[in-house]
Amino acid sequence: MGSNGWFRYFANNSLSTMYSSGSPETNIDTDENRHEFIEKFRRLKQDVLEGVEQEKDDEKQNVIIARTIFTSDATSEKTITIGNWILRCDGPTQLRIHNIEGEQ
Repeated sequence: MGSNGWFRYFANNSLSTMYSSGSPETNIDTDENRHEFIEKFRRLKQDVLEGVEQEKDDEKQNVIIARTIFTSDATSEKTITIGNWILRCDGPTQLRIHNIEGEQ
């Protein structure tokens, strides 16, 4: 989650921020920041699940099937583009993150 210039993520059980410059910031992992991140993530996840249920109830809409880029078999589904960021799965435990604007 974040903006075009940064995003936050969990890696190795630590909350970090990655900036478009390619520089990570790891000293943001406080109890308050972690709690806020987890709450935002839970709300987002719930909104997605509720959206899937609404889609199933509406015959005019296609059913959404939620998959992760780590479990998808299709090459085209292994990439997510959000703002200036491209996240690509290169294997079951590998995630490549690329900033389009900064060429990182």
